[in-house]
Amino acid sequence: MIRCPACGFESPDTAQWCDFCKEPFRKAPQPKPGIPPEFLALDTGGKITSTPPWLRYAAWSVLAAWLIAILALMGAYLAKQRSQQQDQPFGRSTQSR
Repeated sequence: MIRCPACGFESPDTAQWCDFCKEPFRKAPQPKPGIPPEFLALDTGGKITSTPPWLRYAAWSVLAAWLIAILALMGAYLAKQRSQQQDQPFGRSTQSR
């Protein structure tokens, strides 16, 4: 006999839910080979979909484009800073006092 966790009523072992309050009985997860017991509660019933290859490719392409853009902007900024430093004579600032 299974005791209901909600109301305490005893139902047959083959029951899917309590005969008195209709609370569903949760079966303990069955151990599966190669899966640690602490991960058994995370079972999704096989409903996890994999990411399509084209989406992974698109995401990496966008990331690469951002990285190239950032590097190009940093290069332009550093080139501008270097050209400004070369235009100034040593020891003098461009600001008037």
